[in-house]
Amino acid sequence: MSANILIVEDEFAIALDLQDRLESMGYTIVELAHNYKDALAATIEFSPDLVLMDINLNDSKTGIETAILFKEKFNTPVIFCTALTDKSTFESAMKAQPFGFINKPFDNDELRNNIELTLHKLAENDSQKKTRDEVVEDFIFVKDKNRLCKLDFSEIEYAEAMDNYTNVYSNKNKRYVVSTYLGEFLNHLPKNKFIRVHRSFVVSINAIKAIEGNQIILINDHSITIGRSYLKDVMSKIHRVT
Repeated sequence: MSANILIVEDEFAIALDLQDRLESMGYTIVELAHNYKDALAATIEFSPDLVLMDINLNDSKTGIETAILFKEKFNTPVIFCTALTDKSTFESAMKAQPFGFINKPFDNDELRNNIELTLHKLAENDSQKKTRDEVVEDFIFVKDKNRLCKLDFSEIEYAEAMDNYTNVYSNKNKRYVVSTYLGEFLNHLPKNKFIRVHRSFVVSINAIKAIEGNQIILINDHSITIGRSYLKDVMSKIHRVT
């Protein structure tokens, strides 16, 4: 399976070695982060499918503390990388509910098996959620002043990141402000109908009128730039006849 992976490792040589191994297996590395602050910024920007996290980050926050915060903020799956195998470390790490543990020094088979098992679990969970959503919901509720309003997915044209909030624009010339990060908001949308095209934008595939170079033209003639790191994914999800 393909996957966008964030590596969080404070030793640069180890991070590069891990990147080389994973890229040779066909995975995409979105960023090498060396501390909590960098990891947070990369997660907000790229919404990785999976994070490989060093347990012993030489930072104000350990890898375990960082993984716990990621679980609470983004529900991002984490696999720990560690040279420590003692019971105390293992019990502390379990509080973050990781998807696996990979021992250092790295073994390619162990790396691949842990990642593929995690991706399989995620795909299975996503499939079950998709089935439930198809049967029950084709809408979400968003806050509008002092009330919650039903917003059909078909009404959403695009969403824009704004600090810790997300602006959601509908085809009825209405804007809603959602108090969550763009990446987290995207998790509430059906993946076959919406796509992230930039660190700051998610668009409805049905709202796309044209693509010119790195510009997406929406049906309301609003133009959005496709980020370089998102272009390949965007083009792979657009049904083309050439």
